[in-house]
Amino acid sequence: MSEPAALVFEERRFSLPELDALANGLAAALTRRGVSAGQRVAIMASNRPEFVAAMRAIWGLGATAVLISPAWKRDEVVHALALTDPAHAVGDQPVLAGLMPMLHLDEPIAPGEPMAGPPPPGADAVLVFSSGTTGLPKAVRHTHAALHEAVRHWRNALRLTRQDRIQVATPPSHILGLLNVLTALCTGACVRLHPRFDIDRMLHHIENDRITVEMAVAPIALAIASHPKLESYDLSSLRFIMWGATPVSPTVAETVTRRTGVGWVPAYGTTELPVIACGPLEGARLDAVGRPVPGVDLRVVSLATGEPVGPERSERSRPGQCRSWPATCPPRRPPRRCATAGTGRGMSAGWTPAVVCGSPTGSKR
Repeated sequence: MSEPAALVFEERRFSLPELDALANGLAAALTRRGVSAGQRVAIMASNRPEFVAAMRAIWGLGATAVLISPAWKRDEVVHALALTDPAHAVGDQPVLAGLMPMLHLDEPIAPGEPMAGPPPPGADAVLVFSSGTTGLPKAVRHTHAALHEAVRHWRNALRLTRQDRIQVATPPSHILGLLNVLTALCTGACVRLHPRFDIDRMLHHIENDRITVEMAVAPIALAIASHPKLESYDLSSLRFIMWGATPVSPTVAETVTRRTGVGWVPAYGTTELPVIACGPLEGARLDAVGRPVPGVDLRVVSLATGEPVGPERSERSRPGQCRSWPATCPPRRPPRRCATAGTGRGMSAGWTPAVVCGSPTGSKR
């Protein structure tokens, strides 16, 4: 009996053993280049299976992945490299190759020996950058334990199982794309990774692959709502469409639901804390992002005074879990993990308001 597909990219299908074999080959190539435990390795690549394999290879070697957006220009990449100081690089972008020696993902990958066991939970797993809402992008360090906890939050919030099938068009170099891919692989759900967003291909694969959970941001939602032949696609396999990363537009969301019968689930997180709140899977409100997920502290404060205001709902995280902090902070003194909302409106019955920390509903930064 053949292994089920864990990752699908265009016509290529990878089971977990096949993905591990690709990662082992990349790990061998990185080892020959001198990558070792504790070092940082920059990744700047387009959406492709080799990106996922490179992440697993770096982690298998005990190194840390520095995720650089393939959309960044040279000055932004220079800033990212100066901030994180990676010793090695892997990817498929000329910008990164022009700044430091880079293992190109288009090079043939020879088989490699299986890697050692998983790295320690407290070891750094990834440095992922914020979107630069308030200035230049900032690098945030996540340990393996922190990523594991974020995956657990997301899997439980969306009730993902091995029977689910999702697709991802957002870059895995961003926290939302990374979280979606990791959660699917850790859950055993099948994930289709797209090289780029294409509304017709997305709708086609919902119908043909029987996708059960669609991940959307505002441009994707708008493209669905305005598609002239939307009713011609069978979207009945979808349990819901998740809206994150950008503000929910009720008019757009309601148009999609009216035309397809599929409802929405808004969610909110940040680069520092990937999952903060998520709407209920049945009866989610579009003007809020739901309640804090179990394991997250949420405090509502006045933007003027910093003092707590309004009703509060708080579920305390387990000690030592869900910890991440800026890449430039001393690793032994991380700040306490919590989320702070900047307004008391909309907090009745524990619902998280539409604006959190000055960012719009569903924003993942």
